Amino acid sequence: MNRCYDPSNSGYQWYGAKGVSVHPAWKGNPEAFVEWSLVNGWAPGLHIDKDILCKAKEISPHIYSPETCQWVPAKVNVATATNRDNYGR
Repeated sequence: MNRCYDPSNSGYQWYGAKGVSVHPAWKGNPEAFVEWSLVNGWAPGLHIDKDILCKAKEISPHIYSPETCQWVPAKVNVATATNRDNYGR
């Protein structure tokens, strides 16, 4: 959340400054995010990914939402992150 909305956050340049946002259903209701996570494959060690589905659906700027997020292994998340020099490798 802070990476998207707090300009003093070290990750803001890669998220909020690029227009990345959080769906209102999650932004105002953390419990809704937790509930979605438990129903949609969260497990210890997985990372949330928005980039894969946003790219596939041609959504830009990317958004953390029930329609654009999925839980993936860390290796997949890092390989597909749009804020990394290794994007797409």
